[in-house]
Amino acid sequence: MGFSDEQIRDMLELKEDLAEKIIKYKGKD
Repeated sequence: MGFSDEQIRDMLELKEDLAEKIIKYKGKD
């Protein structure tokens, strides 16, 4: 059971998006 390149790319983009939101949220402290 593997992921296609497209699925992996989508997941990485999602992670990057989440990381940016977390960084912005933490920066509000």
